[in-house]
Amino acid sequence: MRTRSPLRLSLQEREEVSRCVLAGESMRSIARPLGHSASTVSRTEEPWTR
Repeated sequence: MRTRSPLRLSLQEREEVSRCVLAGESMRSIARPLGHSASTVSRTEEPWTR
C-alpha cells in the first residue's frame, strides 16, 4: 500500500476544507489548524470554486 505524502491533504482534511470554503473562511484560517500552508489548501480548494 502506498503512503500519502505529508504535503498532501487527507480525505478528512479535504472535507474540512470544503466545509470551511463554503462557510466563507480564508485560506489561512483554514490551513492553520490543519497544519498545512495556505497554498496547499488553495490548490485543494480550486475545483470547488469553478
